[in-house]
Amino acid sequence: MEEQLQSLTEQDVDEILKIAVNKSSVSNEILRERLAMSASELGITPEALEDAQREYALKRKIFWLSAPGKSWFGSTAKRGEED
Repeated sequence: MEEQLQSLTEQDVDEILKIAVNKSSVSNEILRERLAMSASELGITPEALEDAQREYALKRKIFWLSAPGKSWFGSTAKRGEED
């Protein structure tokens, strides 16, 4: 197990933390504070963090809108089908 932990990628760390957070009862406020602290520890400016948060929110919105059954107008009809 220790060997596996020594060769973790950034993506591995993100996924492990995501699982741990989902299993715990950590509040959103604590998560936001931790995000800000982590960014600061990494030398990321508050402005860069805000930019990254906006970019992430936009990506999530685009992903949701492109998900099957979703559209700009709320229709669940598939492309090529009529309502």
